[in-house]
Amino acid sequence: MTSRRLTLLPLAAVTAFAVAACEPTGSSVNVVTTEFVDSAAFSQVVTEEEFRLTHVGNCIFFKGSSSGKQCFDSVGSTYIADQVRGTDTGTWTTRDGQVCFMWSKQEAEVCETYMTDGEGNYFSGGRTWSLSS
Repeated sequence: MTSRRLTLLPLAAVTAFAVAACEPTGSSVNVVTTEFVDSAAFSQVVTEEEFRLTHVGNCIFFKGSSSGKQCFDSVGSTYIADQVRGTDTGTWTTRDGQVCFMWSKQEAEVCETYMTDGEGNYFSGGRTWSLSS
């Protein structure tokens, strides 16, 4: 099997989204509903430490190029239920300022740059979501 790496960078577009709350591990993550989000507002790259603090142990509900739910556990496993791709399981890791995924239904690792506006709103790969604790 040949190992390939695909890098997705943020897209500059206006995206509508609405999300709901999740409680995957007993810790509560409240999710904000926003009507329209200009992805250009997401000017800060999410650091590996920030990703671990905000996303690990939680689920996100995303909207944009697709909509769905993705959960991240503390041992590097992830689950996604996506309206376009369907469901899948895999692993996640952070490397070089990106979040990288190896999915069971794909041969190539996919790495994404997660962006934030600094106010609990996130953007990556055409998808948006909001977290506030």
